[in-house]
Order: sequence, then C-alpha cells, then structure tokens
Amino acid sequence: MSPLLALAILPGIALAAPLSIAQQTAEDWIRRGGELAAQGKRQEALESYAQALARDPRSAPAYLNRGNLRLRMGDTRGAIDDYSQLLRLDPKNALAYFGRGNARQLSGDKKAALADYNQAIRFNKRYTSAYINRANLRYTSEPQLAILDYGQALKVSPRNTDAYLNRGVVYARLGNYPAAIRDYSQAIAIDENYAAAYLNRGNARSKLGDKAGANDDWQKALRLFSDQHNSLGVEKTQQALRANP
Repeated sequence: MSPLLALAILPGIALAAPLSIAQQTAEDWIRRGGELAAQGKRQEALESYAQALARDPRSAPAYLNRGNLRLRMGDTRGAIDDYSQLLRLDPKNALAYFGRGNARQLSGDKKAALADYNQAIRFNKRYTSAYINRANLRYTSEPQLAILDYGQALKVSPRNTDAYLNRGVVYARLGNYPAAIRDYSQAIAIDENYAAAYLNRGNARSKLGDKAGANDDWQKALRLFSDQHNSLGVEKTQQALRANP
C-alpha cells in the first residue's frame, strides 16, 4: 500500500482590508483623481480632488491637478481659481503661473496671460512651454521678441518641433522666407511626418518662386494630413495646390 502523504495545513493569509473613505488620505484621493482622469471619468476625478482638499486644504498637488483638469474641460474660470489658490500657498510655483496663463489666454485676457508666462519663466528659466506660449502671444505685435522666445525654447529643448514651426511662421510673416524655410526644414528633419511643416515650407518656397519645391512639399503635406485624418489641414493644402497649378 502506498504510504499516506500528510497534507500540511497552511495558516490562513490575512488580506489587507481596503481603506474606508474616512481612512483615505489627501494623497490617496489625489492618486485616485489622476487615475479617474486618465480613464476619462472627469467628473469623478473632480470629486476626488475635492475630497483631497477637504482633508488637506493646503494641498498644492490637488489644486494643480484640479486646475489642469478644469482647463481641459473648458472651465477656465474654475481653473484660474485653482491656480490662484495654489499661488497663494506657493507664490513661486511656475507650474501654477503657466497653467493660469493658459487659462487666461483661452479666456481672451492676453495681458494677464503674458504676465503669468513672465512669472513662470522668472521662477523656471528652463520652462520650454512657457517660452513657446509667451512667443505665441507676441508673434503678431512683437515678432522680434517672439523670435527670441522661440530661440530660448530651442536652447532648452533643441528638438522641439513646435518652436521651429512657430518661429518659421514669424519669419514668414516678416518676409524672411529663407529663414522660415530653414526652420521648417529643421522641424521636418526631427519629425518627417510633420505635415504642417511641409505645408508651411511649401508656402515659403512658393513665395521665393520655387514652384517645383513648393508642389513637392504640398503633395507630402496632403498625404500626411489625409493619413492623420486632419480635414482642416487637407483643406488648406488643397487650397494651396489649387492656387498654384
């Protein structure tokens, strides 16, 4: 007869019980808010940030995250309130100045937005996005200052294609098409699928009488915009092609 094998009886494994709502900290609610926002559950995320602030009314991450979420939801007034509250707690917070600048720009208050971008850069000299957004505000009224800002952004982030594209747009507005073409070409060298850079380079080449080069760029832009399902880009490129048969 085969020997009987003794079965070892393992002690029970105690599982950690989930925290009750009352036990959850502000950090727990902030983390949950971020997870919900990533899932597209924005209203629930807002409620989580409110829970975090109920537990810690001085929580900078809760104000910042809720402000960012409100901005994405189009609630510029609510976003400005959150960023402003954060700045009362931390007057040197570059992220809050940048976020509030974006909200103010979307609200049409360009002067206040410019002041916020100035502060963001004051407290973070390497804030690429702040340089770009400040330049975007300046490019019509103060084009030379905009060019300097795009240049600063590129010193910090040499592969930033948006800075090259936007600086190229400013150069083109000033009639400096060779400089514009250089910037568009730099953007394309970094991202060969950057449809807007091909479109704009085609426009600049057309201004210089390079019809073949312009047409080649527009054809590439049209293919890329089509692949990217960018109907506005397709329309603008088709307009350029029709205007320059």
